[in-house]
Amino acid sequence: MVAIVGESEGGKPESQQGDKTKTIHGLKPAYSTQEWQDIVVAHFAAPKVDYQSLIANLTKIMNLSLRNTALFSGFLISLLMSSAQAETTLPSTSPNIQYTGRTAIDGDSTRLAFPGSMVEIAFSGPSLTLNGSVDGSASHLNASIDGVDLPRVDLESGQFNYTFKHYLDPAQPHALRLVRRNESWNGVLKIDSITLADEGELLAPPTRPSRSILCIGDSITCGEKSDLIPPETIGLHTWNAERSYGWMLAKDFDAQIHLVSCGGRGLIRDWQGLSEAPTAPVFFERALPDDSTSVWDHQSYQPDLITICLGTNDFSQGIPEKEAFVSAYIKFVARIHELHPEARVLLISGPWFGEGDPKKEALNAYINETVDHFNELGQSFARAHFFTATYPGSELDAHPNALQHRAMATDIGQTIVDWLKW
Repeated sequence: MVAIVGESEGGKPESQQGDKTKTIHGLKPAYSTQEWQDIVVAHFAAPKVDYQSLIANLTKIMNLSLRNTALFSGFLISLLMSSAQAETTLPSTSPNIQYTGRTAIDGDSTRLAFPGSMVEIAFSGPSLTLNGSVDGSASHLNASIDGVDLPRVDLESGQFNYTFKHYLDPAQPHALRLVRRNESWNGVLKIDSITLADEGELLAPPTRPSRSILCIGDSITCGEKSDLIPPETIGLHTWNAERSYGWMLAKDFDAQIHLVSCGGRGLIRDWQGLSEAPTAPVFFERALPDDSTSVWDHQSYQPDLITICLGTNDFSQGIPEKEAFVSAYIKFVARIHELHPEARVLLISGPWFGEGDPKKEALNAYINETVDHFNELGQSFARAHFFTATYPGSELDAHPNALQHRAMATDIGQTIVDWLKW
């Protein structure tokens, strides 16, 4: 609201005045301050402020002379123009807002639950505000503008309106990039709209890389606690999908990346040995891993390479029966090949099982048997990758940290170079 404060009549307090009008620079209007102030507010509620109409209306009700009109107009314009800003609010589904990673559309809103999902927005103007909500504990985002990393964006449960300003030059185009750090059970991010200040506009989004990768897995693939490097302490903020081996592979090979991963889940059971929660073959079909109604359109993303890193949770409570595990793996890989017939599929061993561990030996054998099944059918789209080292995390947590993810990506990358000739 714009407030214009004048002098009280005769220097008396308003409570002692006969009428409640005020004098503005020596001009006494016929209506009260509140009545004409409401006119100002009504004009500012419009998409664009029509100053000419505003002044004409105020002049009419105040019965000002031509001379005083000019004085009042100059005063009003100088005051209002200095504080007025034209804003544009656009839905999250606007064509020039570019998403990489799985999303679910809900009217004009866009929901993101899988880690590593990215939002890219090119715009003009001095600022951009992200409007939405978090359903769950929290959603943490990596942010950059024009290639410059910004402080982590921490969005708590409930509604938010987060503004990116950072002294941006309004005369130049800007590129905002946001990457979801954490995973679905931490909180689902819903983006409703964006608001651009000072008549800012959306610009064409950046061109996507021509190569594309899809990484299926559990919390390791999510990048859980990849930022847990001393003196950092444990918390949801230490999830960082952008420092996972999958994201690092995408950067190494200049590729798009989708992480379809969920902590605690496996191929046939979860880390507790239970099968009630959606396992990888189930959440693979979804836009949101824990929402059975959010069916993912597989045709919207056709990757060149698909990696599967599963087994750590399945083996958590002991070695699963071979027939159950291998038959499920064969069925899952066959489904993936049906949907993505041109993609290569790389089955990866568990990164934190050490040499001599019976779990590692069993998992590797199960992976080999799965790949052999397709080779025997004359299908060469699948291959196994066994890590050359062990990545057991640290004394703080068993999940690999970012330095170990870097080593894992380099390890896997050699197989990709040899196989795909990237």
